[in-house]
Amino acid sequence: PTWEQLENAMVAVKTVVHGLVDFIQNYSRKGHETPQPQPNSKYKTSMCRDLRQQGGCPRGTNCTFAHSQEELEKYRLR
Repeated sequence: PTWEQLENAMVAVKTVVHGLVDFIQNYSRKGHETPQPQPNSKYKTSMCRDLRQQGGCPRGTNCTFAHSQEELEKYRLR
């Protein structure tokens, strides 16, 4: 590729990254707030299957399943 083509590619990448950052800042959930489970819900009452099988969870803090024994016990007591 020519230097001009490389420059155009870098400008395109920069535009995409800026658009993604703007989208995430404007449309993502509010910070890392813990969702409030409904009474008698099954929220975090069993371990996350993705975490057990793959070693990681794509949903992160938004996952409705527990990621640790402590988290499991915390929500089972409610």
